[in-house]
Amino acid sequence: MLWKKERKKIAESTKCYICSFFSLSKNKVYIFEKTSADLAGVIRLSLEIDVDKYSEDSKLFVYRECFQQLTKYERAAKKLQEIKQELLSTFRNREQLREKRLAREERSRDEQHWSSLKLHMFISILPVVFLIVI
Repeated sequence: MLWKKERKKIAESTKCYICSFFSLSKNKVYIFEKTSADLAGVIRLSLEIDVDKYSEDSKLFVYRECFQQLTKYERAAKKLQEIKQELLSTFRNREQLREKRLAREERSRDEQHWSSLKLHMFISILPVVFLIVI
């Protein structure tokens, strides 16, 4: 059985939802009314607070200065997203880098010396072994 979340209803508030500043009616921008920006979405992104838990009948508002800060944040977030998309596009369309194989590590002088000594000893013993076999 699915349960619907009960949304909370706030009575008429006299303070800004963000800064708690007492505001006159001409400086209020209601969160759930139609505005140029999705205020509930911008608040969710900028402050990481979900105001959707409140009923749309609630008279929650933000002070005009807080509204301006929220719209400034929204414009900056959109601009950052555009810049990110441009960078990703440029990166995806770039020429692929040539990769070189890594060179083998050079053996140390001691290792080279011992290898040459072993070879020299093997070559010097070879005639002796050949005579014993015959």
